[in-house]
Amino acid sequence: MEPYDVRPASPEPATRPPAPASPVRPAEPERTAPADGTYRWRVRSAFPVVKAVGAVLFLAAGLVTAADRIALAIGVAGFLILGALALRDLVAGATLAADASGVTVRSGFAGRRHVPWPQVERVRVDRRARLGVHTEVVEIDCGDELFLFGSNQLGGEPCEDVVRRINALRSGGPEDLRRSGDGQQDEDQQ
Repeated sequence: MEPYDVRPASPEPATRPPAPASPVRPAEPERTAPADGTYRWRVRSAFPVVKAVGAVLFLAAGLVTAADRIALAIGVAGFLILGALALRDLVAGATLAADASGVTVRSGFAGRRHVPWPQVERVRVDRRARLGVHTEVVEIDCGDELFLFGSNQLGGEPCEDVVRRINALRSGGPEDLRRSGDGQQDEDQQ
């Protein structure tokens, strides 16, 4: 005995509704140089908000336990530290900037330091895997100084894209967004 087919019969082709359009991913915006020729990367916009909320929570926890002076001191200290870091992220501007003359990095709390291209020895993506956690950072080696920037400090942009743009500015050539066959940046571009 054959099993019964319990699916409803399909309508005739002439009365069949049109197939829904397949979801089309919007094309990625063309990656061109900014009008002034300077690339700028900032901390992700959500991070100052998270730090500010954390600061308020520290203060609230300290005030709730105001009878305990140590807890109050920890709450106020956490509020001040996280509040200052959130304020820095909002006010200090770009974490990293690159133009034809070199790179500008945030130095100290909200200072800036410009490093000309001749002082930059290498710009690359540093990948690490420890305890099952994979991390990527942009590493700018200036001889006696090393600057590291995670993706979150660069507005969530992939580290490979940042390195590719910086190296294109450094070499003075057009931005090369080509990748090798495996999707990874070619070793000579690092």
